Amino acid sequence: TLPLARVSDLNQRQLWFLGRLQQGLISKADDIEAAWDVTLRTAKRDIAGLIDAGLIYFQGARKNGRYRLSNIS
Repeated sequence: TLPLARVSDLNQRQLWFLGRLQQGLISKADDIEAAWDVTLRTAKRDIAGLIDAGLIYFQGARKNGRYRLSNIS
């Protein structure tokens, strides 16, 4: 669960992406692009916002790494 102050700063796509990660699904910007009918650039910007907020991080090599949830307190 996220503190309310953090949730209010996120858009629907970011919340959806976090939900997928919480379910253990491997998710990428392509998934946001396809599900929400937005550009890849917008999807990458959404993910960058989550990284900047400290909610997720990227682990592994660029080609086959994955996004993971940060320890949220």
